[in-house]
Amino acid sequence: MLKNIEILTIDISVIFLDLFMGGGGVADIKKSTTMKSKKCFRILVAVLCISLFACGQSTNKQTNTEMNSVNTHVSSKKFADNIPNPTGYVNDYEKIFADNQKIILDSLIRAFEKQTTIEIAILTLDSSQTTALEFDDLVLKIAKKWGVGKKNKDNGILIGLSSSLRTMRIQNGFGIEKVLTNEDTQKIINIYCIPQFKKGDYFEGTKQFILALIDKLKQ
Repeated sequence: MLKNIEILTIDISVIFLDLFMGGGGVADIKKSTTMKSKKCFRILVAVLCISLFACGQSTNKQTNTEMNSVNTHVSSKKFADNIPNPTGYVNDYEKIFADNQKIILDSLIRAFEKQTTIEIAILTLDSSQTTALEFDDLVLKIAKKWGVGKKNKDNGILIGLSSSLRTMRIQNGFGIEKVLTNEDTQKIINIYCIPQFKKGDYFEGTKQFILALIDKLKQ
């Protein structure tokens, strides 16, 4: 491509020479050469227009990507700096659960809390509220702010989930870790959550996970 551009540039220089000499030096230039030069000039103009258009598109795409990245960072930082108070056991900021599904999950957790004093909270976040890199830290920060679990027992579990970021984090209180290890938690996730999440059924995966947690914690 570079060789073609160099050739075209050389041909166009003949036209520039003709214009500079005011027509006096074109007597020896054959008509076919002049026509070829004009044709090459038109080709070069077309190539330059295409190149400029492509560069413009590339620059616009890069600018849009950078702006989206900046906007996401600003939005996620705003959420992290202004964490809302919980409205119950199920806080679905990503809106992946239907209203009746939230009622079912809330009822399971509420009944278990009355029996054992163990508190389980569900938190969903979308990609405008956090990033994949910041997700774990934000879930921990929210767990501390909300105070999931009884203060003197530290027996809370916060389930952090983001379908848009394809990530999940379980934050267990120290009181929970005595009876539910990280290995136990991971095993339950692999068995009950992952298969359902792969099908896009976040409600069923979350419900089965909670039921499995309840069975484990009752032992």
